[in-house]
Amino acid sequence: VPIDFLAYQRAAEAMATGQSPYATAGESREIFRSFHRLELEMQAAQALGEGRDFLREFAARPQQPGPYVYPPTLALLINQFNLDGMAFTAVILASVLGFVLIWFRATGAHAGWLLLVIGSRDLFATLQGGNVELVLLFATLAAARLLWDHRLIWATPLIAFVVLIKPFYALFFVAFLVLRAMQLRGSERESP
Repeated sequence: VPIDFLAYQRAAEAMATGQSPYATAGESREIFRSFHRLELEMQAAQALGEGRDFLREFAARPQQPGPYVYPPTLALLINQFNLDGMAFTAVILASVLGFVLIWFRATGAHAGWLLLVIGSRDLFATLQGGNVELVLLFATLAAARLLWDHRLIWATPLIAFVVLIKPFYALFFVAFLVLRAMQLRGSERESP
């Protein structure tokens, strides 16, 4: 299960019972202190020549996500749709595939370039961590493509989804629309 999913799942469970999705200051501090204690235990085991055994034992423990929950909207969506770790990972993989397909279609790139995406460290780290940024990037790219093709009705739900989770992404859409308007204005001047 992606570690980021566990943080959002914990927040979703808290929201389901009417509690805040955020850990208290004391809970957050204890999580970070446990990470520090773990680091000290690892260093001590390594110094005693027991590093491999410690890592095996550590890998068998349940994962401990950090207190980071941003955006809380994602925890709400996980709660409302009852997403589990597999569904969360599937959404991320589908977003990567959609992003790549739109990129290839827009650029006309040869399929061999897909190897850069498949073999990228960023993709591997994202899949291991369960980072939701790829979902947002895919939705942003898909909305931009729909806007470019004058399909505002189809782009609107994607824009709303992206801005609901990360409000500052609205700046991308504003800039995109300004550039689109400038491009249309320039093409009107060129036509007789």
